Amino acid sequence: MWQPFARFFPSRYETLAMLDYYTQAQYGPFLKKSPTDSFEDFYQSVVTIARECIDSDTRALDIGCATGRLVFEYASLGALKACGTETSDAFIHFCESLEKGAVAEVTYPIPSAGIEFMKDDICRSDLPNASFDFISCLNVLDRVTNPTAALASIERIITPGGILLFADPYDWELSPAPKALHITDIKNVLHGGTWEICNEKRLVYKIPTGKNSFRDYDCHLIVARKRF
Repeated sequence: MWQPFARFFPSRYETLAMLDYYTQAQYGPFLKKSPTDSFEDFYQSVVTIARECIDSDTRALDIGCATGRLVFEYASLGALKACGTETSDAFIHFCESLEKGAVAEVTYPIPSAGIEFMKDDICRSDLPNASFDFISCLNVLDRVTNPTAALASIERIITPGGILLFADPYDWELSPAPKALHITDIKNVLHGGTWEICNEKRLVYKIPTGKNSFRDYDCHLIVARKRF
């Protein structure tokens, strides 16, 4: 979009409403005003899996980190480096403000070191080859312009032996990707010679859609190890 028009017609992920929805979903128990556990099961399930994959030598990345909750969780688990990427300037600004303690309405305990937020489009990623040992990509694939290119980038930037934690509802209704690129099962496009599927299950992801409304997504979650 031509930049002057972007001020008047912002991306849906640059709006205050979307920022509020993700803040509520990711930090519900840590909100000063109207704390809630309604959306917490998803994040606790992800952290439980990540705990088995992250140690003091792990370089961890959350792709499409939104308001940064999982990046902070990975740092709290002791990761050597915990990074989050986003295409949204609003989300990046919020994450950096929260890291600095400048978001008064959120009381989440921020780890003190090893955290970085970067603007990056996973479909055209600038991240170096083999730069992360653990990557999460959660509810992102059906929101990018080119799912195939996104997965190719993930395969490139993860280390041999690295772990991918993936979840997606394959909800293509609002996807910017052409129909020919829609994916119905991630296992169909993770090459068996490159990836080993270690775990698979369904997981409900709940997110606010309005002041008193929310939506449940039935997500396909897999844990996969890159063989080489």
